[in-house]
Amino acid sequence: MNELPTESPRKPRFRLGRVLLAVVPLAAVVWGGLLAWGYLDLGNRIRRAMLPPLVQVTGRVLLDAKPLKGAQIFTRPVGLPCNGAMAVADDEGRFALRTDVDGDFLDGAYAGEHRVIVLGFDPDVPSGPFKPPLVTPPECSEFDTTPLRIQVDRDPTRNDVEFRLVRPPPPADAKAKKAILPKGAKGKGFPGAKGKRPSGPKDTQGKPSPAPSEGASESEKP
Repeated sequence: MNELPTESPRKPRFRLGRVLLAVVPLAAVVWGGLLAWGYLDLGNRIRRAMLPPLVQVTGRVLLDAKPLKGAQIFTRPVGLPCNGAMAVADDEGRFALRTDVDGDFLDGAYAGEHRVIVLGFDPDVPSGPFKPPLVTPPECSEFDTTPLRIQVDRDPTRNDVEFRLVRPPPPADAKAKKAILPKGAKGKGFPGAKGKRPSGPKDTQGKPSPAPSEGASESEKP
């Protein structure tokens, strides 16, 4: 029997056209995505879309039941990777929170729970190189210690808050400095002396005794 000739397997051929048809569309998609991410700020747009909405928040700060003028209010969201809000109280202690969003301060705060710190300074102390002393409780000046919280609701009509603070008592060392001196005493010296040295010895009639002379004997000195 005659055997049929066997055909050798064909070697695969590299076809550049097919490779380009697969690579060019993929490169165009990647390049377009990079352009959109950089020039269209797509990254920030996606991040903003995942954040809760900004909602208007108003409130009032009272210290010893009186409006605290110029109080500084700062918030920090709990469990949210976003900026907190801030405000400064007016003469009536009223404030409205605003949030820094990419360099622009927008009205409102992000919905959710926020820690709050309130800083109030003594208005009677003139401004200078150092800040005047705080008149608000010291625990309310740090996010780690503040007991103040707000829950920003998505309904702005429910976001009117009020902080009632009590002025802290003066420190113990300040009380010691204000200790009452005897009447008439002025710093060093004796009470009633008013800075004068005490008088010398007096004789039996109440008159000052004459000072002993330099040549007087020891027995003649008083």
